Amino acid sequence: MDSNNNTLSEVKLITDPSEIKNVMEDDSIKKLFLKQHYNYECNSDNWGACKGQIFERVCVVLNPKTAELYDQGKLDELQPQTKSKFYVACTRTQTDLLFIRQNMIPKQYKRS
Repeated sequence: MDSNNNTLSEVKLITDPSEIKNVMEDDSIKKLFLKQHYNYECNSDNWGACKGQIFERVCVVLNPKTAELYDQGKLDELQPQTKSKFYVACTRTQTDLLFIRQNMIPKQYKRS
């Protein structure tokens, strides 16, 4: 089965600090957090709260536990509710799906 959509997309884990800074500052990229997105200065929402919405580009922010399972190739071991929210977050994009680790977000983007 093929897609009717011929758009080129990128799925990428970003680890370079300058690229993370660019993503955080790019308001055209929706940053999706497991919870408490309001603690960050950026265009963001929570994984589960974005259900039904579509964005041009999405960056899913990996909390520490999800990042650990991502690195191990064991995302299927996420808790059922977290796995459902992660699925929602990953399926909100029309084009690029980016991932960054929450603990790599520079402090300048965290609200006090």
